[in-house]
Amino acid sequence: MDKAMKTKFAIMLTVGVVLIFIILTNQIGSKRNPVFQDSFADTAFPNNSIINEKELDTAIQKTEKMKEEEDSETIEEPNFESEYASKHGDDAVEKGKGVAEKIVTLWLEENTDKSKWKTYSSSSFFNEIQKERLPPGDGVSRKVVELEMHAASPGSKEEMRFGVVATWNVIYNDSIIGKQSQLFYVAVVPYKNSWVVNKLVEPSEENHQSTKQ
Repeated sequence: MDKAMKTKFAIMLTVGVVLIFIILTNQIGSKRNPVFQDSFADTAFPNNSIINEKELDTAIQKTEKMKEEEDSETIEEPNFESEYASKHGDDAVEKGKGVAEKIVTLWLEENTDKSKWKTYSSSSFFNEIQKERLPPGDGVSRKVVELEMHAASPGSKEEMRFGVVATWNVIYNDSIIGKQSQLFYVAVVPYKNSWVVNKLVEPSEENHQSTKQ
């Protein structure tokens, strides 16, 4: 039952209880004072109408209007993707998502092809990532199987920022030994006619989830 029906039901129930009380009072009073009974009947229920549906509907509409006003005052969470689309265009948003996915995949799969990193990175990010990137582990590799994205609050006016939840298989000697997932934040900035990654942030280990198979 929705809120409007609940409100209408409550009002009608209240009217019903009051009506029963008035009828009982009227019956008791009629035995003691017939004149009071006739006078009350003429004034309490004009035109022999027990419930004025128009007034009831008006009361319900006022209640619904008050509820709508309360709901409209609720602060809505910003839609960053819509803001990015309005400022940079839908095509820019899609390009930004694309390069963010590429960089997260390169990072997780420990790709050593510098040409690929340069394609999707700003010069400052490329230099920084080459220093931090670790060499592949002996016999252990990671294969990304799923990426889920959402737009996040930008760190500066010119950039777009995305949260990327990556899920990957941990592989050892061609066998999957586990599955992991983690949230990354990726900042992209405009470069010529496209977008490149300017920052990759890994959350703390508390946000890291691991499920062994």
